[in-house]
This record gives sequence, structure tokens and C-alpha cells, in this order.
Amino acid sequence: MAVSQRRYSKEELARRGQELYESGIQQQVEVGNDGKIVAIDIETGAFATLNLPWSASDILTLGDGSQTLFDIYTAMVIWDGQYREIDIAASETEPLLGMALL
Repeated sequence: MAVSQRRYSKEELARRGQELYESGIQQQVEVGNDGKIVAIDIETGAFATLNLPWSASDILTLGDGSQTLFDIYTAMVIWDGQYREIDIAASETEPLLGMALL
């Protein structure tokens, strides 16, 4: 299986997502969507609020050694052609890592 090259660095992905969120998406999704995750296509500006089921909260250690409280949600993804249930850790911080949700 061939591995595709990243089009954007993690920093550029986070910068573009944050810029789009602050320039218009935030005003559209804040009311009534507290605690939901927003998926943003950084190329088109399209976005969706994900109504994922909450499963738990946990304190996780970040790369710099600091600890942060995360809400854990459950999602179903297609990974290598197979459906898999995964946990998604969400925190009210700056984006830590870019991820494409299809």
C-alpha cells in the first residue's frame, strides 16, 4: 500500500483551520452546539458539527509533559477499507494535530 505525502504541515493545517473557524464558522456553530466537535475542510471552508456520543472524560499527558482534561467521544471510521470504532479525545485548546475526517 502506497503512503500518500502530506499536503500541509501540522502547523499549516492547524493555522488554516483556526483562521477559518475564527473568520466565520465560530459565529454559526457556537449557539446550541456546546461540547460538539466541528470538522472543517481547510481547502473549501465546508464544515460540519459532529454529534458524536460522549463516552468518558480523562486526564491525558501532552507531548510537553503537561496534563489536560479531555472529553472522549466514540466514532466509526473507515480505516484501510474496514469499519473501526475509535475514541476521539477533544479539548478546548488550540488544535494539537490535523486530521482529515471523511
